[in-house]
Amino acid sequence: MVGRITMWGASEILTNFFQGGLTLPENFWLALTLGAAPNAYVSGAELDEPLGGSYGRLQLPASTIYWDNAGAPQTITMNKDLSFHTATSDWGTVRYWALCSADVGGYVYAFGDLIPMAVSEGMTPQIAADDLSVSLGPFYADQEM
Repeated sequence: MVGRITMWGASEILTNFFQGGLTLPENFWLALTLGAAPNAYVSGAELDEPLGGSYGRLQLPASTIYWDNAGAPQTITMNKDLSFHTATSDWGTVRYWALCSADVGGYVYAFGDLIPMAVSEGMTPQIAADDLSVSLGPFYADQEM
């Protein structure tokens, strides 16, 4: 599902591009969230994540091994299948994802929708390659500024 950049994520992109000198992230952490949809201002500590049951954010390197933008320069897409830990208790129904700066708390770079998935004990939640992407835009080239 195509995700959206948060206000914090936009600030990081613009600051790094125009001011330089900042350290780019080596890793991201992918969070699954339940009923409360993330928004452009949410922090990682405010996410409605599953509690217990071996749930934890999934570490994703900032690397071309994981991310690709072939054919769509304004969109970056996950190009690997992702698997979370096997649930040791029910997590509830995950509906959204958030790309965070830390394994707990931190900032949220981007977020998006998932096809709702009820995660019960013994399940290993997975997200298929190409099912997670982040887009800048849309850009409105036909509008006057």
